Amino acid sequence: MPALDIDAGSLSISNNANLKSISGFNNTHFASSISIGGNPKLVSISGFDSLRQVLAVLGGGFGIGGNDALTSLPAFGALITTPNLRIVNNPALLALDGFPSLTQVIGDFQISNNESLKTINGFSKLTSISGVERIILNSALI
Repeated sequence: MPALDIDAGSLSISNNANLKSISGFNNTHFASSISIGGNPKLVSISGFDSLRQVLAVLGGGFGIGGNDALTSLPAFGALITTPNLRIVNNPALLALDGFPSLTQVIGDFQISNNESLKTINGFSKLTSISGVERIILNSALI
């Protein structure tokens, strides 16, 4: 989907039993929400290199959860702000390195129930969380 442009819209990729990879959203700069969940065979997410902002629109947010095979999230390097950020229930997720430009979460910040998560290095510019911060139940986190 190299030409897909969803600026200011919602993107939900959910409950796809055989989906193994997501790519091709390079023309997306803004979205009202991003939800990627319930994709048990999803291994990789790429192609969101231009996504800069998830807008604080009614119910907007950024969530990745319930993706049993997902091991990393390197795809969101341009994201600067989002109303909520939830990365939950991804049992194979090993590292969070894909948010080096994120500076602001306008709402809750939650990283939980990612049993294999060992490192969180991808939030070096994050300076503001206006909601609740939860980093819990990540049993492998050192």
